[in-house]
This record gives sequence, structure tokens and C-alpha cells, in this order.
Amino acid sequence: MRIAHLSDLHFAKPTFGLGQVFSKRWLGNLNTLTRRGKAYCNKRPFELIPYLKEIGTQMCLLTGDFTSTGNDQEFALAKNFTQSLDDAGIEWFAIPGNHDCYTAQNMRKNTFYKTFPDQYKTSSFRLSDARVTDGPLCDGWWLVALDTTLATSLISAEGLFPDALEKLLPTVLDHIPKGQKVLMINHFPFFQHESKRRRMQRGPALQSLLEKSPQVQLYLHGHTHRLCLADLRNSHLPIILDSGSAAHHMLSSFNTLDLKPAACDINVYHWDDKGWRSIQKERFTWPNGTKKD
Repeated sequence: MRIAHLSDLHFAKPTFGLGQVFSKRWLGNLNTLTRRGKAYCNKRPFELIPYLKEIGTQMCLLTGDFTSTGNDQEFALAKNFTQSLDDAGIEWFAIPGNHDCYTAQNMRKNTFYKTFPDQYKTSSFRLSDARVTDGPLCDGWWLVALDTTLATSLISAEGLFPDALEKLLPTVLDHIPKGQKVLMINHFPFFQHESKRRRMQRGPALQSLLEKSPQVQLYLHGHTHRLCLADLRNSHLPIILDSGSAAHHMLSSFNTLDLKPAACDINVYHWDDKGWRSIQKERFTWPNGTKKD
């Protein structure tokens, strides 16, 4: 199965009103007009879809930050994008990022999940309620998706791996059929390399859990806007992938993963003045089944 990993599309449509004065969204819109709007392109994700089709993509995993300030117009653009994936015959699965839960109102109104309802209906765990869901991907592979977003203060872009999710996640992993390799997606990295106001709180708790969960072979995230591919299996951790942003004017990037029962081929793509091109290829294998073998 060929999967494309896209993240941080940041569809932007600034809106202003007196009710936003000195609010987080007002500041976010100013940022879009002065900086983010110059860095990101609403058209590029749409223009990417024919290329995804051309290279045989069967599914897109979208790891959050569809929007810039979480307003209705931006969510409409995000919905149009997923509809375009549907029209191209490409399956997709999406989780929210901090920008999709930009304000307390977004969280209160459940804007993301009203736009993108729970997709794995057969799972015992609903992402919108339990903050985790799971389901089969292809032969030998299972998806586990996390929601670690929260409403934040004026200048914060933090996430949170909550106590309740830490307690529930081992149950979710135990529920997965034996022998399946797990691909986990989350908007935030679990390492604490970002500035304090951009980290996922309690990231070390998730890292500790992953060290004890050998079936989790791949961990895909976004948030940093920086490409990353790191094989951490010698440290009892998964292979980590950050796709960067597929919508950045100058630094657009995404990854593809070809999943096989005992291997994964990863391609890193970057945009330049000639279009999309592969800049890195890696193959990872699991001859004995788990990362701890």
C-alpha cells in the first residue's frame, strides 16, 4: 500500500471583526497577512493531488494543522481538499493540529470533528471522545491515531498527552490483532526539542510508553514544519517521520510510505522550480517482526 504523509497545510482565509479585537484569532489573522500568508500557498496542496495520483498513492495520512486560525472559511477549504482526494480515488485519514483547535470556541464547538467526523466506525475507540482510534491499514499494518490538541493561551502552540490517554493507549494496543505492525500518527513530536510554548506537554510519558510497545514501528507527526526521518529502533523507539509542510512556498515537502508485511520503503519529496522530486529514499525491514528483535 502506498501512503502519502502530508501535514501542516495551513489553509488561510483571514477574517476580521470587532469581536476578534485583541483575541488570538485577531493576532493569527495579522500573522497570516504579514508573514504566514507569504509563506504558505492555498493552491499547492490541490495542485499536488494529480501528482499523488500519478505516483500511485492509495491513501493520505494528514497529521493536522489543516487551517491557520480555525475559522469556518479555512475549514471549508480543508473540506474541499479532502473532497478533491475523494474525487481522485485517494482514501484519507485526518487528525487535528493545534491550529485546528486555535480558540476555545473551536474546542467548545468541536469544529474539527464536525468538519471531519470519526472515520474508523468499527473501532471501539472514537478519536473525538477517547482521543485515540485504530483500524487496519493493509496486510500486516494497523493505524493508531492520537489527538493531543488543546485550547491554548494567546501565544501558545502547545499540545498535551493527557493522563487519561496514557492509561487508555496500552488497552488500545493490546486490542490490535497479534502480529500487526502499528503505524501511529500524532500532530506533535514526543521529543521536547521545541520551545516550551510549542511542545507537547507530557511528551516524555508518551516516549516511555512507546519504549514499552514494540509493535509501534512508525510514528508520523507534523507541527515543526521540518523534514525528519530518524530510525530510533536501537533505542526501543519507532522510526520517526515528520513530513514538513506540503503547502510552504519555498520548502514544500511530503513523504510516501510503501507498506509491506516485513518492510517499508520511504520516499521524501521536495518542491523546487521544476516541480516535485524525490530527494531521499530509504528501506526499513523487520526480519524478525519487532523493533526490539
